[in-house]
Amino acid sequence: LQTIRGVPLGVIRDFPSLPLRGFQVNLQSLRQQNLEGAIRLLEAMARWKLNTVLFEYGERYPYRVHRAIRSADALTESELQVLLDHARSLGLEIMPLHQCLGHVDFILRQPAYAHLSEETEKRDQWCPRNPDSFKLLRELIDDLAETHEGARYFHLGGDETRRLGECPKCRPIAEAHGKGRL
Repeated sequence: LQTIRGVPLGVIRDFPSLPLRGFQVNLQSLRQQNLEGAIRLLEAMARWKLNTVLFEYGERYPYRVHRAIRSADALTESELQVLLDHARSLGLEIMPLHQCLGHVDFILRQPAYAHLSEETEKRDQWCPRNPDSFKLLRELIDDLAETHEGARYFHLGGDETRRLGECPKCRPIAEAHGKGRL
């Protein structure tokens, strides 16, 4: 019970109304943010009583198997560990995100992976009918899952797939059954 000079004002109850309260940290789009900046953001999240952090790394993840995907400013493996350890120390549950169909231009602009693209102009989504696309996705997810051991959730991004059905393998299925079935 709060009082001012002995006069009761009421009871303050401070508790979250939602069990999962999070924030997405998109390290790929926050290019100017270094490790220290990301740590400050995590500390602010804890002050705001958030309890979950969704990390989207894109090309800034320190891929171990497919190193060609890493950008020049990718986190090092030790920086990633510092980031994850600090998030956990603040009571933040970590949820890694990996794009699974669209938003993969950071992969497809690499010559070794360009053949996986749904089309050749934008190159921001891969062909779902190419078995090598799924093989690569599994390998990338395995890499991410290994460094995020114990994560209860894993977010697979699947939005902005506007060019589904453009490649010769996909077009007949999209025309016959719709893009959703593809």
